[in-house]
Amino acid sequence: MKIRKNLILLSMMLIISSLFTACVSDDDNSANYISDKNFYSFLSYAIVVLEADAYNQNFAGKPTGNIDADVEGPYGGSIKVTGSTNRASDVDITTVDLTYTLVNVKQIVTSTDGKLVCNATLNGTLKVKGSFNESYKSMSFNSPDMSISGTMTYGSAEREIDEQGDVSISASHHKGQTRGEIFDHTFSW
Repeated sequence: MKIRKNLILLSMMLIISSLFTACVSDDDNSANYISDKNFYSFLSYAIVVLEADAYNQNFAGKPTGNIDADVEGPYGGSIKVTGSTNRASDVDITTVDLTYTLVNVKQIVTSTDGKLVCNATLNGTLKVKGSFNESYKSMSFNSPDMSISGTMTYGSAEREIDEQGDVSISASHHKGQTRGEIFDHTFSW
């Protein structure tokens, strides 16, 4: 059973990273510039990966039910996680309804080709709802008050991250698409 859960987690991470390959376009960047398209798409990717890392490192493979936990961010900072998880073994689906309260949570994400790097600090409340298994994921990530600061680099180009506001992400990996709005910018990858 533990091997199966680990395979499910590995599959989820592979699905997320393979889908993001299409998110970064060299055509939209140059040595001196990071496009808005790549900038906001990659910020959304950083949020999705942060949630997956926090969930997988702290709750995956453990009994489901109510959660009220204080955990560390993958690269530092603190996360208060509340809500519930459930596993329907008859249909092999895990459902989550969780709230992540982020306080100075560090996140470092690199694109699959290694060219685009996001080094950020996140603060705010992220509400995550959805369901997943090893081949399917349908999740929503929403925040009315997300704040992200730091830098994003592409080769020698560097762009400051200083964003605050609404985040709404819908990840439907069984359809191969993540889309939404982040800080008044729409994205799709």
